[in-house]
Amino acid sequence: KRHEKNTSIWNDTLTYVLDQDNFPNGKTGNLWDEPDILRARPEVVVLHNNFVRGEELKGERLTRHGLWFYDEEEDVCMYA
Repeated sequence: KRHEKNTSIWNDTLTYVLDQDNFPNGKTGNLWDEPDILRARPEVVVLHNNFVRGEELKGERLTRHGLWFYDEEEDVCMYA
């Protein structure tokens, strides 16, 4: 059920539709074709990697684009 612009209510839960410029779904817009995504699209807050199957392939893709911020040896996030 539509509530307001970019929102809906389902089972008494208010949901928001996120702006695709800041929260691209990972499939549209060829964003993953960019060699330097962070520089090309600084407005991106979250980039989904949901159109690649398998944890290893997802990690490789994120690493290739400079978006893997987890240090496996130290078991910490390197972004913070």
